[in-house]
Amino acid sequence: MKDNRDYRVTDANGRSVASQVVERDGKRVLLFDADVPATGMAVYGVKAAGNKKMAAAAAGRTIQSSRYQLTVDDFGDVVSLIDKKNNRQLVANGKSLRLVVFDDCRSERWPAWEILKRTLDKAPLPVHDGVQISVEPGTLRQTLVIKKKYGESDIIQRIHLYEGAQADRIDFENEVDWRSLNALLKAEFPLSVANAEATYDIGLGSVRRGNNRDNSFEVYAHEWTDLTDRKGDYGVTLLNDSRYGWDKPADNTLRLSLLYSPKPGRSYAYQARQDFGHHVFTYSLVGHQGELDAVEAVRQADRLNSPLRTFHADRHAGQLGRQFSFANSDNKNVVVRALKRAEVSNEYVIRVYEMSGKGAQQARISFPAAIVKAVEADGTERTLTDAKTDGTQLLVDIKPYSVKTYKVQLAGQKSAAVDAQSVALDFDRHCFSFNEFRTSGNFEGGNSYAAELLPDEGITVGDIPFTFGEKDAANGLTCKGQTLQLPTDKDYRHLYLLVASDNDDRQATFTVAGKQQTVGVPYYTGFIGQWGHDGQTVGYLKDAEVAWVGSHRHSGAGDEPYEFTYMFRVRIDLPKGVREVQLPADEHVVVFAATVANDANDGTAAAPLFQTSILPNAQTTAAATQPQVNLLRDAKVIATSGEVNNSESAAMLMDGDPDTKWCDAQAAPNYVVFDFGKPTTIT
Repeated sequence: MKDNRDYRVTDANGRSVASQVVERDGKRVLLFDADVPATGMAVYGVKAAGNKKMAAAAAGRTIQSSRYQLTVDDFGDVVSLIDKKNNRQLVANGKSLRLVVFDDCRSERWPAWEILKRTLDKAPLPVHDGVQISVEPGTLRQTLVIKKKYGESDIIQRIHLYEGAQADRIDFENEVDWRSLNALLKAEFPLSVANAEATYDIGLGSVRRGNNRDNSFEVYAHEWTDLTDRKGDYGVTLLNDSRYGWDKPADNTLRLSLLYSPKPGRSYAYQARQDFGHHVFTYSLVGHQGELDAVEAVRQADRLNSPLRTFHADRHAGQLGRQFSFANSDNKNVVVRALKRAEVSNEYVIRVYEMSGKGAQQARISFPAAIVKAVEADGTERTLTDAKTDGTQLLVDIKPYSVKTYKVQLAGQKSAAVDAQSVALDFDRHCFSFNEFRTSGNFEGGNSYAAELLPDEGITVGDIPFTFGEKDAANGLTCKGQTLQLPTDKDYRHLYLLVASDNDDRQATFTVAGKQQTVGVPYYTGFIGQWGHDGQTVGYLKDAEVAWVGSHRHSGAGDEPYEFTYMFRVRIDLPKGVREVQLPADEHVVVFAATVANDANDGTAAAPLFQTSILPNAQTTAAATQPQVNLLRDAKVIATSGEVNNSESAAMLMDGDPDTKWCDAQAAPNYVVFDFGKPTTIT
């Protein structure tokens, strides 16, 4: 929210729902309790309701909801967690739910991939330095904010209790700047329930494992792990959104691995800092009465890992009503896990899983219209056999822990085609090439897109069709500030372009009716995103809509596999009466295809669609051409800390060839000394 207002939220029936404005890092966010149909959507109204003065963070050690009461000690460790609904204390007597560090992490053979048992057999250290605790009150969510340090690492843990739809779940949201060597950070859960075995999620089913032993100690789980008391009267399910390693040192204790900085030998020395950097992740706790309900555990994990997405939409009549469900199963054990359009037919693809493992199941999958045709398919959407229906529902027979895929065609299903028209482009660049004539294309540096990968009929991206130029002729338009003429038959709402840059990620400015619209145009190859490892790589995720991906590119020498190529879709808004658009004055921006369309306005995401650990200032974009000079190109290597072999020598550090590198796998410091041969000024 971009103002200092409070808000009233109403559901699809006009009834007020619980809501709360929270603030973090100077930004305000509106939370509200939502109830959305399966595989569907619901419309909520949001109206300003006066000014909102944020309550100051308060001192305190206890928060509580209608379901739980949670208390931390002076170190921020959870010393009491009471399930008020079931009158259970969940923390083992004299223990605490806490962060711990193991500080003997030597691993000489495979440091990035292994944790040794001797590491886990030692007593861990508590994380108790620099502790600051505060409470953020609220009617929908209460939060304990705990800041602490371990060595050079800074940790912020926010423990959330909820009312409403998430009242059964406690979230431990973590934000960590990790700078600690020879350290394994874990979350430790000494619980009041005990069992020689815990249950671990493996995606499609689960497996039971015992306590740590010599050949099984650090084990994997996907999205949840459960410890139910041996009496079967109560249990605790632990969820996670991105951490998958567990160990179980005792009948009542589980430990989740969070961050790891191993202590390698002389080999793989760089892996000592493999997790250095900024991390954001959440793990959660759900108490349950009675035996583990694996399907409920899956549901809770899905809600954590695939939360509801919110979008702004202008007020309009709509065609689906204020609530809508596209597919719904009448058997909770048979779960709809995927729904999409078919790739090559006018059908919908639906994939269902059996999640209970309690024998064969039957389910009826309901749709918003009668079923005209239904078939079973494989994972590539190839038809296998006719599927059973009763005319309005898909009848599913499925074995335990198995997957089935169906294609269905619904009555009244409309074509996805929109009112669109291709725009003629005055191509001036040969961007594509065929295998037999690789040297004929030159998008950048003698490299070109592989023409054999491009469909002859063009591509359709989000209902918008695009047509390419001739593959063996000029097929890209270099942006030089020229004017692009649009169709004159009628007004169109949007101009869509397939674009890419031949030099860095760029900001391209289009001029429409005297006003500028700026869009991002990423580099045509490389990666769309990567992990950030401090001192090694910068984390980034390009803010762009990938329209097409090529598995390789062409150079004059041949195919270059895994040198991925991309085209990106951008949209330019067109006011009424506009018949031309001025392209950017940036010759590094290339247009491959253009289409005008009268499609509906897209809903705007009201919150991030997914979470990353990337800090806002981690990525830069080229705004103008800056010549780059390799100052070391003619310098002489006079000393080096080491070289793995002659094929990865220090001279290859500055030879200008992106396919070569210098590699010294020894422990730091790693260095190369250069002699310029003459006085040289470096700015």
